[in-house]
Amino acid sequence: MVLLTVFNMILVRSTVVMAEDDPSRSVSTIIYVDANTGDDITGDGTQAKPYKTLAKAEEAIRALPKNNGDIIVQIGDVFYLLDETLVFDENDSRSESSTVRYVAVPGAELISLIRK
Repeated sequence: MVLLTVFNMILVRSTVVMAEDDPSRSVSTIIYVDANTGDDITGDGTQAKPYKTLAKAEEAIRALPKNNGDIIVQIGDVFYLLDETLVFDENDSRSESSTVRYVAVPGAELISLIRK
C-alpha cells in the first residue's frame, strides 16, 4: 500500500506496513474518499457512498472513538483541489495501539493534492 504525506501543497508517496500485514494490529474503520464519485452531504464514508473531500473524512475521524483499532482512509485515484491547507493536529491522532493512516486505494497511481 501507499502512505500519503502532505507537506503544505506537495504529496509524497512511500510504502508502509499496513495493519493487515501485522496480525497484532486490528482495523476498526475504513473510510473512503473519492473526489469523482463521493458526496460530503449524502456520503457516509463507505466504499459504496464515499466522501468527496479529505476535510470531510478528517471531520468523521475526529468523531470516532480513539481506542478501537486502526483507522484507514482510502483515497481515490484522482486530482484533489483543496480550498485550504489540510491541517492535522492532536484531534487527528489516536493511541499507541490505534493509528490513523491515509492511503491510496489499491492500484491507484499518484494522487495529487493542490491548494487553490
